[in-house]
Amino acid sequence: MCNLETEGTKFGCGHYQITRQLRKIDCGNRYCRHSIKHPQICPGCACQIFLGPDKSETITSIDHGHCNQCVPCLALRIALFSINLTPSVLGHARHLY
Repeated sequence: MCNLETEGTKFGCGHYQITRQLRKIDCGNRYCRHSIKHPQICPGCACQIFLGPDKSETITSIDHGHCNQCVPCLALRIALFSINLTPSVLGHARHLY
């Protein structure tokens, strides 16, 4: 599985968002679509399509707010609290809190 070296922003919610890919570290596996060892013609290709975890993450900026993935969840929590839906009222939806 190939990996990337990246630069990005660290958010207050704890997430890291890539802003720039510096380089790819090739795994050398012919069954990885990202590797230079993967054949150009691969009939019925069922090879690995995902990259592995970033080899290195260089934080180039810090944003104390929430990332774009967390903002909708935060807005939903605020909306639920504003209409007084607490975890006990929601029952199975406790994971929102």
